[in-house]
Amino acid sequence: MRILHIISGLGVGGAETLLYRLIRESQGSGTEHLVISLSSLDAMAEGIRSLGADVRILGMTRGVPQPRYVMRLVKWILAYKPDIVQTCMYHADLVGGFAAQIARQSLAWRGRDANRFGLLWGIH
Repeated sequence: MRILHIISGLGVGGAETLLYRLIRESQGSGTEHLVISLSSLDAMAEGIRSLGADVRILGMTRGVPQPRYVMRLVKWILAYKPDIVQTCMYHADLVGGFAAQIARQSLAWRGRDANRFGLLWGIH
């Protein structure tokens, strides 16, 4: 199973710790994880990487999301081919959910299974 996690940032906090524990507990199960931080790499990034997960930074700043960042996120979703897209916290739920829906539309336009991945929102 391939899970793509989208989170607002990777500072030390409850949602970030929960994500770390989720990845840690799934080790050895054959699950692959890609974590995308919308803002920056922070304290939790190295710990998550040490578990074998790929961590990427989108580089968004506060305010209205710029279309180029949303489109980059869409491209990453399509390239990773996840089974599940899981978002954490309000900002990531909104931006990640929107990008996932665009990715699904893109798959449908290409004649592929638009429901290829599930979308799970999380607020912790």
